[in-house]
Amino acid sequence: MIICYVFLIFLTIPLAPFVVDEIRKVFGKSYSLFVSGVIIISLFYIFFIVRFFELNTRGKFWMLFLLFTGLSIVLLMEIPAERIHFIEYGFLGFILSKAFQRERMRYFLAFSGGAIVGFSDELIQGVLQVQNIFPHLRRYFEWKDVGMNFFGVFLGIIFSLYVMEKGRKTVSLS
Repeated sequence: MIICYVFLIFLTIPLAPFVVDEIRKVFGKSYSLFVSGVIIISLFYIFFIVRFFELNTRGKFWMLFLLFTGLSIVLLMEIPAERIHFIEYGFLGFILSKAFQRERMRYFLAFSGGAIVGFSDELIQGVLQVQNIFPHLRRYFEWKDVGMNFFGVFLGIIFSLYVMEKGRKTVSLS
């Protein structure tokens, strides 16, 4: 699953500009609102999937913290496509932490793997830009994007650890 997801991330490099152009044609000036709406609905969907009210206090705190952090960051981003990019790397951090579940240093491995993918994604964009291989792409290497990729992976790992694992109520047999 992870290899397929990473492939999908890299596939967005050449395909995302076309998808964005089509969405812009449909929504016009409301394109940014549409992307924000989809992300906000997705974040609240996650809120209900994790069954918020069944979480312990720690899980509720981290779920609310991540929800508001994600909303704040996503809504403050100027370019709508970057908002999706941030969520995409959060999910990568989550699935990597699940993939390394039996490993001793699983969170380090999950973050390192996500960081490598995030940096590689931006590096490929930089190479394509400098070489002018696909001039229509409008994709560029930016250190800010590398940082957002890393931060997205980090938040996905935090979600996995503090909401999905430690945030579950434990049943006491007393």
